[in-house]
Amino acid sequence: MRNRSEYLADRFCQVGLFKDLPKEYRARELHKTLDDDLTNHKLQSVKLPNGQRKPARNAKELASAVIDYLLENAREAFESYTDEELRYICWDKAKAQLRDRDGTLVVPFEKYGFYFVSNASYQTTGSNLKDLILGCDLNPRDFIVE
Repeated sequence: MRNRSEYLADRFCQVGLFKDLPKEYRARELHKTLDDDLTNHKLQSVKLPNGQRKPARNAKELASAVIDYLLENAREAFESYTDEELRYICWDKAKAQLRDRDGTLVVPFEKYGFYFVSNASYQTTGSNLKDLILGCDLNPRDFIVE
C-alpha cells in the first residue's frame, strides 16, 4: 500500500497536481508519530527510537513510556531542559495533587521527584511530549504510535 501511495504521489506531481508536495510527504509512513495530532487515534503501543515497543493504551501509559525512555537514554538533556519552568512538569507533589482532577492527566515519576501534568486529551499530551522530546534534541517522528 505504501509503494502504491508513493507511486501515485509521484505521478500526481509529474502531471502538475500537488507539484509543491515535498518529497518527504510522498514517501511518508502511514502510521502516526508524536509529531502528528493524536486526537482521533486509537492508542495501542508506542515504538521507541531504540526499537522497543511499549504498551500505551491511554495518554498516561504513553507519557510514562516516552518519559521513561528519555530518562534512560537522554537523561542529561532531559534534566537540563526541565530545569526551565515547564507548564507540564511539576516538582511539588502537593501542587500535582491539586491539579489532579477530571480532564487532567497526572503521571507520577516519584523516583525522580517530578510529575508530568497535562490536559488529558491525546492532542495536548502528544504536544507536550513532542515539546519535551525536542528539548532533548531528539526527533518526535522517531516515536511511532501504533
